[in-house]
Amino acid sequence: MKIKLLIYSKDRKYVEHLVNYLDIYHNDKIELSFFDEERAVKEYQIAHKADVILLDTEEEIISGIEDSHTVMAYLTNSPIPTDRQVSIFKYQKGELIYKKILDLYASGEEKMLMRVENQEGVQPRIHLFLPINGGAGASTVAKAYARKNAVSKRVLYLNMEVFGDCENVIKGEGDLSFYEIVYALKSTRGNLAIKLESALRKSRDGIYYYAPSVNPMDIVELTGEEFLRLTAEIKRSAMFDVVVLDMDIFPSAWMMAALKEADQIWLIADGTEESAIKYRKFKEFITDREEKGQLRLRPKMKIFYNKYRSRTGKPVDNCDLEVIGGSPYYEGIGEREIVKRMAEADVFEKDGIW
Repeated sequence: MKIKLLIYSKDRKYVEHLVNYLDIYHNDKIELSFFDEERAVKEYQIAHKADVILLDTEEEIISGIEDSHTVMAYLTNSPIPTDRQVSIFKYQKGELIYKKILDLYASGEEKMLMRVENQEGVQPRIHLFLPINGGAGASTVAKAYARKNAVSKRVLYLNMEVFGDCENVIKGEGDLSFYEIVYALKSTRGNLAIKLESALRKSRDGIYYYAPSVNPMDIVELTGEEFLRLTAEIKRSAMFDVVVLDMDIFPSAWMMAALKEADQIWLIADGTEESAIKYRKFKEFITDREEKGQLRLRPKMKIFYNKYRSRTGKPVDNCDLEVIGGSPYYEGIGEREIVKRMAEADVFEKDGIW
């Protein structure tokens, strides 16, 4: 079924622009009705019960249309939030208004929404990036891999670092963050599938991502079961070809779930003695997990050398993992430029530029 969207406004020119946009790009998900008379709104509500109602704040407020099935919001002429319960700035990109409509719909009772399914049943490949040692630059490698693949594929960069903030490199427009996803996972209300789409942002480089939550505890408090629900819904959505999963390397419930879910596990080392020592400890940890959980994790694990210094760097001794690439140490430039250079170079090859 589609979202029943009702708009009440006398600003016909504005509404026509919004209706045209939604009809062109989201006709498969929205059934839209527009009225400029109070009587017509009430009659529609009695007969059909809208899922979402947008009321223009320039018009009088209609009483008697509230319903437990319906979520209402107010279209405002200013981007500054009003004292209304929910408001949407009228003069922003149509896609951002659409995302807000999705979020409103998803915040109500559990509902189904028609969406495009992957007819071939092809699942996105999940690439998990983990730093062997602090400062190895695993997040930088993950972002570069996402950018490289975004040229020809639909890529989701999913940052699960407790204190991570990808928006210094990956930046897109939107009002919602990963907090809304966590809330949907923990709440019995709402629709996770729609929340995933409504909170999604897209960078200029074509990378899809979620803005980080303000409170790091939103990630810390995720359970393994909730993380598995998240990845299962991402797979079902058919929105992505590749998922780049960026995580801290500590044995949280969701990191253990990610190790199982990942199609490929990238271990990022920097060629220092510290990385060699910590790799040996991580290898013992993985061996223990494999034996106790009857898992096969090592066949999925590869090693990537980042920030590698040709004079002092040294590959990990007796490492039984395939080297999947490498990148040299970049000095004096910011992460954004490093990501760009890595994405454009041949670093993701066994004989990379390192």
